[in-house]
Amino acid sequence: MKKTLSIDLGGRPFVIDEDAYDMLDNYLGQIGMRQVTIDEIADIERRLADMFSETGLAIIHIETVRNATARIGSPDSFGAPKPEPAIHQTQPKRLYRSRKDRVIGGVCGGLAEYFGVDPLAIRLAFLLLLFFGGGLILYIIFWIIVPQRPVTFMDGGTEARGR
Repeated sequence: MKKTLSIDLGGRPFVIDEDAYDMLDNYLGQIGMRQVTIDEIADIERRLADMFSETGLAIIHIETVRNATARIGSPDSFGAPKPEPAIHQTQPKRLYRSRKDRVIGGVCGGLAEYFGVDPLAIRLAFLLLLFFGGGLILYIIFWIIVPQRPVTFMDGGTEARGR
């Protein structure tokens, strides 16, 4: 006994067994990885639907999919592969208190590193907030909540702080 699935292919409903569905999904996925337009993929799906309808079968089996895909052609015949997107192996950006650029607790230096701005701008902003209310409280909250950057070999540190 095999599982069957109901699918919509080219705007028509079909009942297809699980193995045939896997083969068809793989075939269309490989075509989707080529440099083809959405309209071309829709045309391929409509052509497959026409071929499946011509068989008159109640359930589409793997042989039907194999014959139809052979008639349409290999996925390689549908243009060049899409270029691979560049994968960057960078660490996610994290907010830390600075160990190097610090006046009191490293909060302003850490915020400056995180946002890529001059630490003086962050310090001036906190100074303005200090005079207009909330700056000292905000600084203390950041000092408590934001962790200090861990010591790494690249920093030149040898001791293990913050255990």
